[in-house]
Amino acid sequence: MKLEMSGLAESIPHRGVFVVKPCKRELLEMIEGRLCLELYMAKAVIKNATKDDILNMRRACEDAEIAKPASELFYEEGLHGYFARVARNNFLEHLYQRVMALLNVLYIHGLRSCDDENWIREYRQTHHDEEIRIVDAIAVGDLAKLEEAITFHVNNFRDFILITLEKWHPKGLNWNSQEDTGAHLAN
Repeated sequence: MKLEMSGLAESIPHRGVFVVKPCKRELLEMIEGRLCLELYMAKAVIKNATKDDILNMRRACEDAEIAKPASELFYEEGLHGYFARVARNNFLEHLYQRVMALLNVLYIHGLRSCDDENWIREYRQTHHDEEIRIVDAIAVGDLAKLEEAITFHVNNFRDFILITLEKWHPKGLNWNSQEDTGAHLAN
């Protein structure tokens, strides 16, 4: 039930529950959905963010342990969890958390499969710097800068995860590198 709620499994009546096998097309759709949600929530985040919210978002960025080995990574809400809560829209927050949970599964499996520590370290540092730019834009209330920072951040994530999943095939994940095979469930 928990896997179904997070989107990692799908229940088909009279057949059973199956592990979702994401393909490249679905990953790109999830990332596009993430970008749409973040851009939509941006105006509300700027409107609603208190000094404490901004402090908590900045702290979440700083608490992300960039030097931590990939094998020790797990899903952390971090900045993105605060961002969704500050928008103050429960439905969008729930939807966003679901999208981010799926993307984080792919992200963490990709990192754990990658054998190039420099590739990971450079990306995680860049990711951190991008998140700081997002918080800075929120802090000054600049919607255009926030939208630009979000778009850059999400597109950079897209490029990183696609290259990582294609180059280092993730262990323990039903990743389908094909655009779309029509069969997205693993038996």
